[in-house]
Parts: sequence; C-alpha cells; structure tokens
Amino acid sequence: MGKIRRVAVLSGGGSRGCFQVGFLHGLFHQRPEAHDFHFHGWVGVSTGALQASWMGHWLPGTPDNFSLQQKISAQSLKAIWLSLEGNSSIFESWRNNFWSWTLRKIVPKLSPDMKDLAMAVLRRKSAVYDNSPLLELLKEHLQNARWHPGTTFVGVTDYRTGDYQDIELKAGEAITNILASTAIPIVFPGVNGLFDGGVRNMTPLKKGVKLLLSEGQAPDEDYELYVILTGPRGVVATEEKYEHIVDIAKRTYGIIMDEMLVEDLKEAARVNRLVDFLDSMQKMNPHLDVPEEYAKYVKLKIYLIEPQLDMVPKESTKFHPDEMRHGIECGERIAKDFIQEPGRFLFT
Repeated sequence: MGKIRRVAVLSGGGSRGCFQVGFLHGLFHQRPEAHDFHFHGWVGVSTGALQASWMGHWLPGTPDNFSLQQKISAQSLKAIWLSLEGNSSIFESWRNNFWSWTLRKIVPKLSPDMKDLAMAVLRRKSAVYDNSPLLELLKEHLQNARWHPGTTFVGVTDYRTGDYQDIELKAGEAITNILASTAIPIVFPGVNGLFDGGVRNMTPLKKGVKLLLSEGQAPDEDYELYVILTGPRGVVATEEKYEHIVDIAKRTYGIIMDEMLVEDLKEAARVNRLVDFLDSMQKMNPHLDVPEEYAKYVKLKIYLIEPQLDMVPKESTKFHPDEMRHGIECGERIAKDFIQEPGRFLFT
C-alpha cells in the first residue's frame, strides 16, 4: 500500500459544529492504528474554522508527531465544546442599562430576539450580537499556538471587494482571522471588513483539493479528501415561519450555500470520472497522448461525512449544552461506522 495524503474540509454551521468535533474525536480515538493516522492539511469556514484551527495547531513543547498531536487535539477540542455553558460562552446581547429599561417600558411584549435587534440598532452596532466571549475563548486557548507552514487555512469574505479568501493561519494573526471567519453578517460584527467565508463558500472544496496536491503528484501516493459537514446536503424543508430578520437572513444564507456545496461536489465527482476514463483509455492504448489540460487531474477519494438533521442542534445559533453533547455523541458514532466501513462514505 502506498502513502496516503489526507486533507479535511470543514463546513460552517454554528453550534452544529459539535458533530464535526465528535467525528474527529472518534476518528482518532476509536481506530487501533491511530498512531499512523493523521491529516496533512485543514481547511475550515465559520464553525469549521474553529475545528480546523484547533486540529492544525501545535504548542511549544508538545511532541513533534502529527498523529499524536492531532489525537491530543481531538481530545481537548471535545473537552472545550463540552465545557460551553450556552450562548453566553459564544456571544451576548449588547449591554446598556438605560436602553434596556427604555425598551421594557415602551414595548414590554417585545420578544427577546427583537429586543436584541432593537438594542443593536439603538447603540448603532453593526450586528445584533457581541461575540466578545468567543474572542476571549480563542485567546485563552490559542494565544501561544503555532501552525506548520502551509497546512491550515480559514475562509473569509472581504466585504470591501466581495471576494472570498482562504487565509493561512500564522502566529500573531490567527485569532483575528478565525474570529472573522465566524462572523455571520448581521448576527456578529466583522473584523476589519472581513466576515464569515460562508457568505461566498460554505465548504471550500477547491482549496482542500489544492492543499491535497500542494506537494505535487506521486504515483505511489493516494489522495483522500474528508468533507465533514454540519448538516445534510440540500435545502431541508422546515415549518418555521421566519418572521424575525435574523432568522430570515440565516435561512437565505443557508439556502444559497447548500446549492453551492452540491455543485462543488458534483464537479469533483466529474473530475474523478474523467480520470477513470483516461486511465481506461491508456490501458487500451499505452501510446495514447493525454491532452495537457487533462494530464493535471488526479483521482481523489472523497469521503463525505454528513449528519442527519436529528443528530445536530435544531438552531445553528443556539448553543444548548445537551444538544451539543448529543451532536458530539452522534459524530463519534458515525466515526465508528466510518472506521468499520469507509467505502459507505465515498462520494461518487
């Protein structure tokens, strides 16, 4: 068996990222040969950026062994998610005693979400919620972290140009870029004009493929791309009424991104079929010249890991401890299934 090069692509999805956490933990802690198993690269957007940044980092003084580092990281990532006490661990409403008192007096029956929106408007904030708790969490755990060059990337959208960017994580700049990648427009404030990369690219497959092939192609090497989602593909029907502006924004965002993911996966499958066709033609005619524009393609094993809707929190912006624990457990269960029968998860 030749060498295997692996890259993980982690999609956005807020609190539903707990499924990714459980899957990664199970992947490293439930396989007997975990000491030989590791990823060569990580790409994440939004909540996926949190997982990617944690799994790809290392701390001074830790063992210089990718497999061991990532196994330890998977364990500590799970512990961090299980320690979250609710929304307040990630974000909070903008505080102001005067405006809080005024809103209670003028519109006492206003729903909590609408009060949060009104408070943000009255205080002239760029978003409904303050994500300072998440920033403090990142500082607590990643302040002294390092990343091996060219291995870990997070996706952001630059609202000044409208462009999507994959930013490599480097010491000194990483926390700012991770926070930007999680900044859902309207919900959380951006960072220096940068917002959630999911606005343009919820699941950055193209960057994952580039990272997978970044060291060139070798005849004795296999290439595995792990696409780890936070919910089922496609637009899932819902009975929600969507009367609140934030909920409407999130639903619109989700519908657009689901369609982009499906098309990216189809394109990857088309490339694999093309490589298979060219291989079969060359076996029939060893002297066949493959056009230069096709010779660059290589077949990838694409493992698609997607939870069912009942495996993840109902609302992606609600961080209920019990729901997240359930999501982690479901992720671990799917990891066990994957280890036993990986072929079931191949996307073709």
